[in-house]
Amino acid sequence: MRFYNPVLYVSGTAALAALLLENRSAPRPLPLLALPLVPFLIVSQHAEHRRHRRLAVERPGWWNRRLRPGRPGPG
Repeated sequence: MRFYNPVLYVSGTAALAALLLENRSAPRPLPLLALPLVPFLIVSQHAEHRRHRRLAVERPGWWNRRLRPGRPGPG
């Protein structure tokens, strides 16, 4: 996730900037109410990643089913 996380940070920063600069019809502090959700979203994303890694160990055939011999490749 070396390259993916910076993409998320940049897009999150851009979204926050857009909410603050472009949202003229709603009260300015209203979008900031979503900020306390960020820690919860981080924890839930980490839990989901752990679940997927556990699933990959428990059921490697299912996880990598598209890579099995005799199966058509992607594209």
